[in-house]
Amino acid sequence: MILDCTLRDGGYYTKWDFSPELVDSYIEATNNLPIDYIEIGYRSPTKEEYLGEYFYCPNYILDKFYNSSSKKIAIMLNEKDIPTDEAGIKSILTTDVIEKVNLVRIAVNPERFDSCLALAKVVKSLGLEVAFNLMYMSDWNSKYDFIYSKIEDCKGTVDFIYMVDSFGGVLPGELLSVYNKLNEAVDGKIKIGFHGHNNLEMGLINSITAKGLGADIIDATFTGMGRGAGNLKMELYLTYLNSNEGLELNYDYLSKIVEGFEELQRDYNWGTQLPYMVSGAYSLPQKKVMEWVSERWYSMNSIVRGLLSKNEDQFEPISSETIIDNKAIIIGGGASVKNHIRGIKSFIMENEVTLIFTSNKYLNDFNDLDVRKFHCLIGNEGLRLENQIKNVDADKLGTALVPSIREMGAYIPEAMQGNVKEIKLENRSTHLKDSATYLALEFLNLYSSSFTVYFIGYDGYDSPNSKEQFLFSENLEIFRYFELNYHLYSLVPTKYNILQEKSVYSLIQ
Repeated sequence: MILDCTLRDGGYYTKWDFSPELVDSYIEATNNLPIDYIEIGYRSPTKEEYLGEYFYCPNYILDKFYNSSSKKIAIMLNEKDIPTDEAGIKSILTTDVIEKVNLVRIAVNPERFDSCLALAKVVKSLGLEVAFNLMYMSDWNSKYDFIYSKIEDCKGTVDFIYMVDSFGGVLPGELLSVYNKLNEAVDGKIKIGFHGHNNLEMGLINSITAKGLGADIIDATFTGMGRGAGNLKMELYLTYLNSNEGLELNYDYLSKIVEGFEELQRDYNWGTQLPYMVSGAYSLPQKKVMEWVSERWYSMNSIVRGLLSKNEDQFEPISSETIIDNKAIIIGGGASVKNHIRGIKSFIMENEVTLIFTSNKYLNDFNDLDVRKFHCLIGNEGLRLENQIKNVDADKLGTALVPSIREMGAYIPEAMQGNVKEIKLENRSTHLKDSATYLALEFLNLYSSSFTVYFIGYDGYDSPNSKEQFLFSENLEIFRYFELNYHLYSLVPTKYNILQEKSVYSLIQ
């Protein structure tokens, strides 16, 4: 059997929104392809953040698939989000779900196996098929070896147990070992499935291996669309089965739906890349990697360094005794810096101003100014800085600033190794700690609130893509976080309405 989970797993990129036209094409294609189940999304309680249709699968979505699809319909529950009482569970699995869905899959963290089983028993009592998508397969024979002894308790309740290669780094030999132990434990009473991630591009060979060993069901997604590095490509797996096992396949329907998801792929760029390969090879979680790759402009080298670094480097904390001026300019990477450079430099020379670079794109335009300079080094900014300071006197470089909590790590140019300070973030809201803008304002927060803070190079975007929209929204959140502490001005035109525009030309003689 084959299960397609494109809409559910692919939703990690689109926030579970898909156009009606693409969904119609998906239903038409899957109706005409040798696929047994289609997993259309999550069924979830309310979350505070925006998540789209296929994260909640409201009744009209269930109706659409029930009336239009010829395939068995699956949904997924994230156990840790589901109410523990029977009434709460039934508020998620309503009558519409029971009537229109065939299979409920439960994402199972091995450490929560017992509570997942309790949920599964309620689901089974509603007359639905149940699957355990049991995560962290690469650790089953070590950290989670207790799961094999718990399989006996699943018999009669769980219909499928999936081996889920959460980190995308399992090799065929490891799969063989896990499968043999699992197969012995289920003893023919529970079907076995495989859900592979493609960090090391092992999705196809591992799926072929699992099927050859006797696995009953294999997951795949069109174009491999899925969280992080993505999944086994459905089109690749079906083509393999057509070529090697004679599976009947209509390539007209297959190519049409692949083209539809390839259009999305050009926007969201899923698929394995070097950081995902590293996370797969070292069994590192993909959630943060996905954010770094898809939502920020971090270089591949920076992400890999962040993944492999244990962040053991400790630097001297900066203190409020550090001398800075009562005016500060935070310098971003927008084109307005270059467009207004003469006015900006005139303002700096006429005033006592501290410069804080959140982007070093225009650093060389300020090298001739004898003012205090600080550089927020997060992600690849240290590499960019290193390339720009080769011909700059060391005493004119200024001070490198890094956050004390560094998931991403921090690359420090050799010329600045002796002048690095940490900004302590432990007692602050740190979900923005990978933002250089946040770091710059935290630095100023060490001092009194009498500062005047100017911004340049924070232009905003005309037609933002997904990355730009993420960064724009993040900056807005940061500005709101600090606006009670400072007057925040932009000296140049900006699309950030929260920044009060004050023309740099009005401030110079």
